[in-house]
Order: sequence, then C-alpha cells, then structure tokens
Amino acid sequence: CGQVKLNPVGAAAALASLRGGPNNTGNAVIGGTGAKDGSWPWTVSICIMDWLGKCNYKAAGAIISSRWVLTTYSGVDQAVKDTSYRVRAGSIDH
Repeated sequence: CGQVKLNPVGAAAALASLRGGPNNTGNAVIGGTGAKDGSWPWTVSICIMDWLGKCNYKAAGAIISSRWVLTTYSGVDQAVKDTSYRVRAGSIDH
C-alpha cells in the first residue's frame, strides 16, 4: 500500500540534520494540567533501561498504528540498543 519501512533512529537523525540538530527545550510543559491514568490511551512514555534495570524516562510518544509509535528526535538515541527501550501506554507513571 505504498508504505516504506524506516529505521526510526536513522530517520530521526536525518530529519534533525536537515534542521540543524536537536533543540533542547527542557522537560517542562508550560500551562499543562494533570492527567488521570487511562485518560490519554494513545499517549505513551518511552524510557531506556539502564544496567541496573531502572527505567529512565526519555520522551513521550503517540500510538499511530498497531505497530508504530511516533516520537521526537530527542526520544531516540543512536548509541542505545533497540532492546533497551521500553514503551508504556495507559499510565501516567513509568
């Protein structure tokens, strides 16, 4: 159906290079309000598991199909193995 499978890390890096690299805007959401568990079911939390088994928050994302999550360039790290990422939906705490 015209879909092309992309490497998300490579695609994100390519897009970032076109716009001059990542833009760090900090971790705050200005003007945001609290959310209850399950109130945003398409929203996910993305973290990277460290060698101690702790999940370190990296970014948020959105479920766009049964197999794909969309996130920002800052949500991926080329130095991290794909198997180290964890994606969690339906919860406000990782």
